[in-house]
Amino acid sequence: NQAQAAVDAATVARKDARVLAPFDGKVTAKLADAGALAAPGTPLLTLEREGGYRVDLVVPEAYIQSVRTGQAVDVRIPSVGDLPIAGTIDVIVPSADQGSRTFVVQVGVSGTESLRSGMFARVPLIIGEQQTLRIPGSAVVRRGQLTGVFIVDEKNTARFRLIRIGRAYGDQVAVISGIKDGTRLVTAPSPELTNGSAVEPEK
Repeated sequence: NQAQAAVDAATVARKDARVLAPFDGKVTAKLADAGALAAPGTPLLTLEREGGYRVDLVVPEAYIQSVRTGQAVDVRIPSVGDLPIAGTIDVIVPSADQGSRTFVVQVGVSGTESLRSGMFARVPLIIGEQQTLRIPGSAVVRRGQLTGVFIVDEKNTARFRLIRIGRAYGDQVAVISGIKDGTRLVTAPSPELTNGSAVEPEK
């Protein structure tokens, strides 16, 4: 009986000597050498899964309601180029870090040969939507501390109108107040244009 028990124990130990990974991948770090004592819970290798990467985001609790699982996002990794990589929010960890009041959001990224584990990534998130009125930057006229545009009324007469502008979007600027959508503007007013001048609309 003692001999059989020894054989059974040796059989179990032999099975434990073979370590199988739960997924296909590559060994990226060797944490134990031949002859080293292996105890339960001691890491032996670091494996990197093949076929995809994951980006871990730290999202403040004020914005966590703006993200959802399955949401498509653009992942930007400066070290591999300027073009965004398609990603999908796979997991939103349900509990927040008590110290920083942030949540961890995991974004799955399609496999790319140029990606490596540990790279820095940026993922812009949409936290709200707002409609803005934009006009060509060339239409804005600055007179001292005043900012305005020349609108064109129903009689094709130019009228100077004060406006408040916001941030720039390329060759356009956002209008905060002063004009409404559908207002006709002089997109490139000349220095000679004055309030009350007649203008001829482009055909």
